[in-house]
Amino acid sequence: MNLRNLLTVFAVWLLLASCTSGTEGIFASIEREQKIVDAGNLSNTSTITHMAEFNGRYYAAGGGALFHRATGTSSWDSTSSLNGTGNRKYVAVGKTTTHLFVLVNEGATATNKVFSSSDASTWTDITPAGFIPVSLVPIRNRDGITSDQLVVTASDFRNVFLISGGSVGSAVDLVTGGGNEITAAAKSGTDYYLVNESRIYHLPNFGSVSVVDTSAFSSLGHGYRGLIILSGTSMDGVYLSTNRGSIVKGTVADIVDNTWTTATILEPAARVGNDTVAFDQFLYQGISGSESLWVGTTFANGSEGYGYGSISTGGVVTKNPPAGTNSNNYTSSKLNSYTTPLLFMGGAAPNGTYFLGTAAHGLWSWDPVNKSWSPQ
Repeated sequence: MNLRNLLTVFAVWLLLASCTSGTEGIFASIEREQKIVDAGNLSNTSTITHMAEFNGRYYAAGGGALFHRATGTSSWDSTSSLNGTGNRKYVAVGKTTTHLFVLVNEGATATNKVFSSSDASTWTDITPAGFIPVSLVPIRNRDGITSDQLVVTASDFRNVFLISGGSVGSAVDLVTGGGNEITAAAKSGTDYYLVNESRIYHLPNFGSVSVVDTSAFSSLGHGYRGLIILSGTSMDGVYLSTNRGSIVKGTVADIVDNTWTTATILEPAARVGNDTVAFDQFLYQGISGSESLWVGTTFANGSEGYGYGSISTGGVVTKNPPAGTNSNNYTSSKLNSYTTPLLFMGGAAPNGTYFLGTAAHGLWSWDPVNKSWSPQ
């Protein structure tokens, strides 16, 4: 047999081998999965970490860019009204009931600033005098979805600022800052709760500061990431995520009294290989018949991409999509292997549009009606 014939036989063997996956042909498997449809024009290699819905438009920030589109369309544009002459990079976006806010990095001076706008066109610099902001975090309401206030962390990792309406409040000194920025915030009535890597802070009226005693689950270490308080659902309670593989569930009474005593530890039944699941932020998903609490994932402690987790009403944590989604579509999109620093819902709850912002794999959306995932 000459070399040409040998190569031909080898190529045919490779083709036949690739058409078998487990006990079924790979072509049959592909036919069964739902096609991934690119819904928009965002880069599928972008990193999206923050979103807001304001005046009929979605805004998405991450990787230095700020994109926007009308809620009923699929085409995204980039915001240029803040570009000026410098090399600004957009770090975060958030909103209140009356204003849109962005955290930007001035490329020329490498200084962060916070801007506000009532129309997303004319912007005002509201950076607290004498401070450099490093994070802009939404304060989740007790529905587990919406937010109408924001918290800013200063670069000293001690001073924080409440944003309401169109203005930023006075500095509140956390005293024991721990050298970490605030990663999540939630409120219950006039009680505010902020989380950094090692502490939960309780700020009544966003004034005095107490540190919640978490010794009841000190064996978990720290690595705190997300916090959510749910009320009026069948999943009511307080949930704290860690980047060390666990989620802690408690009651509002625990954190109001500044001593978290009722600690139920939730962990996934199956991990990714031998790695720890690094959990991140929460989003409540209240669709009738499939109510669940979503939790994103991030990289930490050697963790792999995990997609997002789902906590059932019975407290079971899984890496599977919530009931009602298309599992084949979720798997074939490879979302189950990405990290998801952003969970966001736009439109009217619970049947709005759900978004997953990934690290270096773009922004994805899920429509509860079509039950399929699409890259933006």
